[in-house]
Amino acid sequence: MDNRRPDNTDYFVRQLMKQRKRIYAFILTLVGNSSDADDIMQDTAALMWQKYHQSEQIMDFAALGLQIAHFKVLEFRKRQYKSKIQFNSELFENILGGAVAMEEKLSERFEALKKCLSKLDDTSRKLVQAQHQKGQTIKEIAASLNISQHVAYKRIGRLHDQLLECVHRTLKKEGVL
Repeated sequence: MDNRRPDNTDYFVRQLMKQRKRIYAFILTLVGNSSDADDIMQDTAALMWQKYHQSEQIMDFAALGLQIAHFKVLEFRKRQYKSKIQFNSELFENILGGAVAMEEKLSERFEALKKCLSKLDDTSRKLVQAQHQKGQTIKEIAASLNISQHVAYKRIGRLHDQLLECVHRTLKKEGVL
């Protein structure tokens, strides 16, 4: 695999957009206010852009973003030191540790889900993607497959059960559960 970093803005933007929700959720968990989280996310993205241009290799955007976000939240806390409501450092570190652990668990579960989705046949995978990625309603899915809504609900329900079981098996096999 070629580890050289593509030197273009489009590549960076695509990678950032793939990880934005994950990084933003991490920040929001730590600051609890969407306005502050928006500002920190903007600062995080700006620093990611700088780091992207300083690197010779393609970076793990999620890891980079989460690390930068962590430091940006710490900077934010220092600026907010004089506010009326403050957490002591130990409590904040405990919250941060919990957020990092939660992020790792979610990441492991997401990877297991991707593996399980790849094991589905094309029709089943498209059915799950229609509901979860495209946001189609059961009514729309049923119409596109020319089946009743009841049958569509049952199929999707069975697929969800299969995926849940597969994710649990995968996580157990990898020693996560």
